[in-house]
Amino acid sequence: MSKSNSCFNALVARAARTVSTPAGLDGGLQFMAYTGPVAAQLVLKLAQARINHPVLQKLTSDTGRLTELAAGIVRGAGNVSEARVIMRAFGLIPMLDWLLRLHPNPAKALANFFLRPSLANLDLRNEKVFQTLRVILLSIFYVGEHSVWLGTRGILNLTPQQLGFMGKLSIRSWAIDVGLSAVKLVGTYRGLVARQAALQAQGEKKVDAEEAKKLAAEFAAWKRAAWVNFAWIPLTIHWSIGGLWENPLITAAIGSVVSVGKLNTAWASVA
Repeated sequence: MSKSNSCFNALVARAARTVSTPAGLDGGLQFMAYTGPVAAQLVLKLAQARINHPVLQKLTSDTGRLTELAAGIVRGAGNVSEARVIMRAFGLIPMLDWLLRLHPNPAKALANFFLRPSLANLDLRNEKVFQTLRVILLSIFYVGEHSVWLGTRGILNLTPQQLGFMGKLSIRSWAIDVGLSAVKLVGTYRGLVARQAALQAQGEKKVDAEEAKKLAAEFAAWKRAAWVNFAWIPLTIHWSIGGLWENPLITAAIGSVVSVGKLNTAWASVA
C-alpha cells in the first residue's frame, strides 16, 4: 500500500470515528443546515450571472433549474435542522444523569439552591456550582425546545402566545448558559496564562517537560471550547432579543463557523 493510500485510509477512518460520536454527528448536521442557505445564495448568484454571460450559459444549467436547485438546497437544510431537533428528543435524560452525579439527593440540593439563594450559588469558580447552573439552564432549554416542536406539530395543544413564551424561555436560558460558559472560559484562560508565566520563569533548563506538554494540551482544548462558545454568543443574543441583523445569511455564516468548531473538537477527541 502506498503512503498516499495509507494516509487517505487513516483520514477516512478518523472521519468515520468523528461523525460516529454524538458531538461529531451534530456538528456535521449543523454544518449542512447552516451552509445550505449560503450555498443556495451562491447558486442564485450563478443563475443571475448566467443571464448576462454567454460563456456561463454554455457551461451551466438553465436559470430555471438553478433556481429549483437553490430552493431544494434550502428545503434540505431545513429538514436537516429539524433532524437535529429530533436528535435532541432525549436530551433531558443526560441532564438528569448529570444532575444525579452532581447531587445524589437532587430534590434537596435544588430546594436549597432556589429557596436559600446566596452569592455562593453564583460563584463560577466553584466547579460544582457552575455545573449545577448549567444543568438547570440546559434542562429549561430542552423543555422549551421540545414543547415548541410538539406544539407546532399539533401534538401539544399550545396557543401561539404559549409557543412564543416557551421559545423565548428556551433560547434565553441557553443564551445565559453560553454567557456563563464565556465567563468561565475567561477565568480558565487567566489561570492557564498564569501557569505558563510561572513555567517560563523557571528558565529553559528547569522547565518540566511533562508540565509544559500538559499545559499545551490544555491551551489547545481551551481554544477549541472558546471557538464554539464565543461564536454562539452573537446568535444567542440575536435569537433572544432580535434586531441585531435582518439578513439570514449572517445567521447562516455564524452558524457555519460554530459547526466547524464543533467538528474540530470532535475530530480532536478521536485522535
